[in-house]
Amino acid sequence: MNQAAGEPFDTSVEGHSGSWPELPSTWSFSSLSEVESCARRYSLDKATYPDIWERSGYPGLPSLPQIEGNVVHGCLEQIMNEINGVSNAMPHPERVVAALQSLGGYSTVINAAVETEVNKLRANPRSRDRVTSLESELRRKQGEMRLDIQIRLSRVPDLSGAPRVSTESGHVPRGRALSFGSHPEVRLEASALRLTGIADLIVVEEEACEIRDYKTGQPKEGHEDQLRFYALLWAKDSEKNPREIPVTRLAADYKDGEQVFDPPSEQDLERLENIVRDRVASADAAVTAGPPEARPSPECRSNWCPVRHLCDEYWASEFSAPDPEPGFCDLELTGTDESGPRSWFMSSVHYSERLLVRAKTPTQADAISESSDRGVRALNVRITESEEGPMTVRLTRFSEVWPLVSSPNS
Repeated sequence: MNQAAGEPFDTSVEGHSGSWPELPSTWSFSSLSEVESCARRYSLDKATYPDIWERSGYPGLPSLPQIEGNVVHGCLEQIMNEINGVSNAMPHPERVVAALQSLGGYSTVINAAVETEVNKLRANPRSRDRVTSLESELRRKQGEMRLDIQIRLSRVPDLSGAPRVSTESGHVPRGRALSFGSHPEVRLEASALRLTGIADLIVVEEEACEIRDYKTGQPKEGHEDQLRFYALLWAKDSEKNPREIPVTRLAADYKDGEQVFDPPSEQDLERLENIVRDRVASADAAVTAGPPEARPSPECRSNWCPVRHLCDEYWASEFSAPDPEPGFCDLELTGTDESGPRSWFMSSVHYSERLLVRAKTPTQADAISESSDRGVRALNVRITESEEGPMTVRLTRFSEVWPLVSSPNS
C-alpha cells in the first residue's frame, strides 16, 4: 500500500478498497495519540470506503460503554445549555430543577439521547446484527445513566449571581468569547499550532477558569495530559478567551468521583507548546508516508483496534496468534468443509488439527459460506477444547467475520 492524500488503496478484505485521508488542518489530543500509537490504524480508520458507506472514515465498532458515554455526554450538554437560560439568581440545584422541568424531566432527555445513539447504530454497517441487543441494554441501563447524570450535575460549580450566559443549543459558536458561567461542549482552537479540541465543560469566572472533562471509564494516566492539552488551547484561543483568563482548575469527572490536577504554569505551557509543535510535525510525516507505519502490539486485540482485520502486518505478526490457553482471539481461517447448520471444519496456521467453527448469526454464516475458496478473518472468537473431538471455534454476537479477496496460501 502506497499512501498519498486521496489516493486509492486496496486491502486483503473483500469489498474494502478505499482512499487515503487528507492531511488534517488541525490535530486533536486523541488524533495525535492515535497516530503515535499506530499511523496505519489512524490512516485506515480515517480513510473513505465508498463501497461500504457514503460517510468518511471506517464504520466504528459498536461498544456499549462508549455508547453509554455518548448518552451521558449528550444529556449533560442539553441540560447545561438549558440551565444557562434559567435565572442565576437561584442556587444551582434549583436551576437544575427548573431546567429539567422545561425539558420534560430526566426520562425525556435520556430517552431522546438513547434514540439518537440507536439511530447511529442503525446507520452503521457493523451494527446490523447488534442493534436490537444494544438498544435493549441501553434501555435497561437508563436508571444507572440517570443517577450518573445527577451526580455529575451536582459537581458543577455553583455560580449563582454571576451574569447569565446566553447560549443556543450545541457547541459555543466559533469566534464567540465565553462570558461568565458554565459552557458545555466548547470547541477550542490554537490555529498557529494547528490544534483543536472540544472541552466537555468550561466554567468561566472573573479571574478564574475551570476545565472539566467527563469520563465514563476508570482513571488513566493520559487523562491529566488531555486536560493540560485543553489548558494550552484555552491559553492560545484568542477568540474564546480574549481576556486571557488563566486556567485555575483542571478536573477529570468520573462516575465515582473526580480527580483534580494542578493547572500548568506559564513555563509549563511554553514547554507544552514546544512539545506539541514537534508532535504535530511528526504526525504530519507519519500519515503522509507511504505506506504509513504499522505497529502491531498486544493492544491491537486488547483495545479492540477497529481496523485490525484490514492490516496485513497485524496478521503476519505474533500478536495475532491465540494465547496458549484457550479463550477469545482472532483467527485467519481457510479450507471450508461444511459440518452441519452454521458449522464448518476449517484450518488455521496456528493449529495442526482442523477446527470446528460454529457461527452464531446468519450474517456470520453467510460470510463463511460465501468465501469457502478464499478464507476469512474472524475477530473476537472463542476457542474451546474437547477431549473427544476437535477444538471448537465459537463465534459470539460480538464476533465479526471478514471474507478475504484470496486465500492466504495462494
